[in-house]
Amino acid sequence: MSSRASSDAAMSLIEGYRQLDDAIFADSDNIAYEDLKLYYKIYCYILDYGR
Repeated sequence: MSSRASSDAAMSLIEGYRQLDDAIFADSDNIAYEDLKLYYKIYCYILDYGR
């Protein structure tokens, strides 16, 4: 994965975290939390792939 692609993926994940953070406080439904866990797993995968 190129440095640019990694950077773009990281920025996308950060934006996803922000949106999910807003959703968690706006709605107590657990769907947002499940999405957050999925984003975290993807983020960890990208970090491991870049090594």
